[in-house]
Amino acid sequence: MGDIEQLEAKFSALIANLSASKRQALSRNLGRALLVSQRRRITAQQNPDGSRYEPRKPQKIRRKKGRIRRRAMFVKLKTARFLKVGIVDKSVGKKWAQAL
Repeated sequence: MGDIEQLEAKFSALIANLSASKRQALSRNLGRALLVSQRRRITAQQNPDGSRYEPRKPQKIRRKKGRIRRRAMFVKLKTARFLKVGIVDKSVGKKWAQAL
């Protein structure tokens, strides 16, 4: 058995002993921690594997002096409006809300 399988077996046994409300609270806390790490990663402009985002391609419209300044990519994407926690019975994950 690998290390991951051993950890999974131990945590599965611990989680199985929790009541449904405690399990949901634990899931909520894990989801919040996941969102915090995702926000930090997006702010640092890193992919999940640790590599940097590909730079933006130059846009002719944005080159006009005094108009729109270039900002970091995905500024709004890390806000609570777009990045949500999804808690379903026994699983936790992040989900992206629809932009419109």
